[in-house]
Amino acid sequence: MKNKCSIMKGMVLMLLSNITDLIVPAEWYEDVYFCTSIRPAYEYVNKQKTDNLIGYRYRVKSTVLQDEFSVLIYGNEPLLQPDDLPVGSMIQVTFDNLRLTPYINVYKGFATLMIRGEASDVEIAV
Repeated sequence: MKNKCSIMKGMVLMLLSNITDLIVPAEWYEDVYFCTSIRPAYEYVNKQKTDNLIGYRYRVKSTVLQDEFSVLIYGNEPLLQPDDLPVGSMIQVTFDNLRLTPYINVYKGFATLMIRGEASDVEIAV
């Protein structure tokens, strides 16, 4: 029984280590997303948060994925100040050069496949 468990564990670890090689299909991308929050993003060194601001994370809702994810924009100036977007409100935004990537989020022993993004710029949709 231990041998089968070791094989399964190895297969799961191999799958998890290759998850970032997955390509997010073009159908998952949208022209406009609904931004629900903006928060500062800080650099991490050896898994420790530093005081070095690297950009802002825009939490967006996807109508295609029926889920939310964060998009990181590097830089010192957000589209709006985080306090300018009240809790519970949304603003429509578009991203330039958006790249979505999958990753594994492990929380309390459970692994979940998640999506995150990076983009070169963000604008309010008109």
